[in-house]
Amino acid sequence: MPAENGLPQYVSKHARTGLYQYYRRPPTGVKGAAFWRSFGSKDRKVVSRDYSRIHAEAETYFDRLVTGRALNDQELFRLAMTHDNLDTLFKQYAGRLSTAEDWNTFITVHGSEQIKELSVPDRDRLIAMLRSLYAATETLHLEVARIDLADQEERFTERFGSPPPSLGSFTLRDAYDQAWKPAKVRGKNTVTEVGRYVDEFMALNGTLDLRD
Repeated sequence: MPAENGLPQYVSKHARTGLYQYYRRPPTGVKGAAFWRSFGSKDRKVVSRDYSRIHAEAETYFDRLVTGRALNDQELFRLAMTHDNLDTLFKQYAGRLSTAEDWNTFITVHGSEQIKELSVPDRDRLIAMLRSLYAATETLHLEVARIDLADQEERFTERFGSPPPSLGSFTLRDAYDQAWKPAKVRGKNTVTEVGRYVDEFMALNGTLDLRD
């Protein structure tokens, strides 16, 4: 429906009541009902005041029609980024999640009832968010390995009265290659992603000795 002169897109007057309304059909090829909201007024100032809110509501509605999703990113973010999810990923799944089957198993075992009931588009988007959370836990594991290395050096110093002999600079990349990767079997995607974090850290901070 074309907009009247001077009115925002999708806004017109209702033919019978004369009240301003927002009316918008689905995009071509997308099935679903049209979106309609009344501004409840014949005053253009009300339209100017409420248009942004109603237009945003329409955008969300049509995004869900097009993608088949029932929840927006903000709603899915609240489901994914919980303390329980972070705690479980960090303590129980280090290096163990890489395939779609792994993630579906994680959701089946640890997901809330609301997460388990998500339709495929929402579930796929949630898994993408959980992957980001999981990558953060893997970074924490790398930090734990660094702390453990420092503890071992401290115990060596206490026992022998001097720190371990230096064999040259031991960088974050050395720790990643020589300590973190051999520590356990990890998924290919996890190894690649944590390696990328190591490279990004070194690009920002330079080739530092790990103790620095």
